[in-house]
Amino acid sequence: ERVGSGGRRGGGGGGGGGGGGRRVVVVVRKVVVAAGAWTAPLLERFFPRLRLRLNVIQVGYWYFHDHGSGLYEHDRFPVWIKYGAPDHFYGTPALEYPGMLKAGAHFNPRSTSALLRTFEPERELERRVCQEVALHFPACSPKPALAETCLYSVTHDENFILGQVPSHPDVVVLGGGSGHAFKHGPAIGHVAADLVLHSACALPYYSPLFRLEHHLERSPPPRL
Repeated sequence: ERVGSGGRRGGGGGGGGGGGGRRVVVVVRKVVVAAGAWTAPLLERFFPRLRLRLNVIQVGYWYFHDHGSGLYEHDRFPVWIKYGAPDHFYGTPALEYPGMLKAGAHFNPRSTSALLRTFEPERELERRVCQEVALHFPACSPKPALAETCLYSVTHDENFILGQVPSHPDVVVLGGGSGHAFKHGPAIGHVAADLVLHSACALPYYSPLFRLEHHLERSPPPRL
């Protein structure tokens, strides 16, 4: 069954949705692949050497006892990052969950996949984050009140993937946020819009390091 970019069906005919085991082919002029943790598996057929790994990151939320001073509240306390070698930690003030400071590990040497990951806490990382919180934020409780994990889709040099498929410029890939894409959301959106609408981007902050070919190991051209 063939579906045009306007949603009009043709070729295979018939109404209804794409269920029932039927294959639906959608015909469009442009494609944006923004699949997050599924970027590498989705593109593996075409780019088997895409340098992109998936890490589970551990974060937690701590109650704190500041005797009413509002020390860690969002109107008094900043976002913080502690750069180490090679381990980084970060956190935010009490905002996401009122009354709780957020802290997390910006690293995990163990890779996973979107299908194999669990939602269980990474206990060793949690222990490391607890040590950092106890060292720098003594007003916090010893253990987090809430522990969560999230996925980082990480490139080899932590530069984003924001680019066109070299042999198919109407296909744009956005991925490899590497744990800091959220902070650059508006700029990423501007780049994506330029690439889709104009097949080029002249914005001053669009770096060659974001192009898809920068994130491919030296290999033969993709099998498209």
